[in-house]
Amino acid sequence: MGHDFRPDYRYVSRFVKEFSGDAPTPILCLTATAKPEVVRDISEHFKSRVGADLILLDGGAARHNLAFDVRPTRRETKLGDVYDVISEMLPQDGRSGAVVYCSSRKSTERVAAFLAHQGMEAAHFHAGLSPDEKKDIQEKFRVGELRVIAATNAFGMGIDKQDIRLVVHCDIPGSLENYLQEAGRAGRDREDANCVLLYAVDDVERQFQLSARSRLTRHEIGAILKAIRRIDERTGKTGKVVATSGEIVLEEKERDFQRDSTTDDTRVKTAVSWLEEARLLSREENRVQVYPSSLTLSTVAEAKRKLNGSQVTETRRKALLAIVQHLIDAPAAEGISTDQLCGVSGLWPKDLNKAMADLETFGIARNDMPVTIFVHVGVEGHSSARFAAAAALEKSLIGVMREAAPDTGQSDVVSLHLSEMLTCSPEMSGVFG
Repeated sequence: MGHDFRPDYRYVSRFVKEFSGDAPTPILCLTATAKPEVVRDISEHFKSRVGADLILLDGGAARHNLAFDVRPTRRETKLGDVYDVISEMLPQDGRSGAVVYCSSRKSTERVAAFLAHQGMEAAHFHAGLSPDEKKDIQEKFRVGELRVIAATNAFGMGIDKQDIRLVVHCDIPGSLENYLQEAGRAGRDREDANCVLLYAVDDVERQFQLSARSRLTRHEIGAILKAIRRIDERTGKTGKVVATSGEIVLEEKERDFQRDSTTDDTRVKTAVSWLEEARLLSREENRVQVYPSSLTLSTVAEAKRKLNGSQVTETRRKALLAIVQHLIDAPAAEGISTDQLCGVSGLWPKDLNKAMADLETFGIARNDMPVTIFVHVGVEGHSSARFAAAAALEKSLIGVMREAAPDTGQSDVVSLHLSEMLTCSPEMSGVFG
């Protein structure tokens, strides 16, 4: 919330209004470092949308136990400077820790590898790690097995470590608010701690460029509106457009919208948010279509062998292999968006269904039947009640089966007679009777 910050948050008020009914819904907004204009924006938003008067409780941002220091650095000496700061300021004894914040994933890996090579107990942390890896690293850091974490700003939410004695910013953060939030993770036990910012002129210029690319001009917002109208015309002028941010950017033909793969999604959503404020469109709930596909092979070489004997064109073959390569390289625990697959293959979103079907035809992928799930809230027979009934039925069924065959092994096959289940279980009778 607050101007262009996380535009999806602007739809919270609509959800509250639609599902709270007649009774007023308590609303609590929490933020660590919001600027006054952002606080004002949030308050005015909930007042105008749901009639809620938010009471401001400001605990202040002052942290008198933190010492702040800015030190000059250069790109060629930065790793050594990070090592020197940690060697100087992190206590040698005990289990306290230090966090080194970096601007990119590669930087975290490079810093952690350098520190580990120097004999420090260090690891990197960023959003590209699997959930298990993140959990393991956070726990080792919490108990003191790891003394130093080199991290992007993905490391911070939910940190449960009171004795962080040092926060080093290897790169200049994007804003003063970001810096205060990240530096404020030091010394939560109220004991003295240090916050060191390594300053390099090149880093300042880079942050200015990132900041400039994240801003939207009036011209760009208009370009997004034109792109959405084009999609509507192409799909039959229904007045309802279902499209990803990537599809909207692709449809923007004049290239008035400044492209940047790292910020496109947020900037498109921000543009849509401002268009809605101007009453030029209305954004509804997200519609998600899942392609439950999985590869039947483990290497691109196998896929090449299967496609070599086919009659597809070379261009088509390259597009299909690009999809396979991306699927193989992607982390197992993360989903893959259609925008990503379109980006690597050069295909339009409307052609992606056919590409996935082709992979299935050639025996490269297995495309299971899509499932659509509807969640009902606040109505008779709502989803929570149905889930509770299904859970009770399953519990009853398992109990009857254990009674009927208590000595059955895990790999044994036993016939299940439905008539006996109905006789033994009232819940079963209620479902099938």
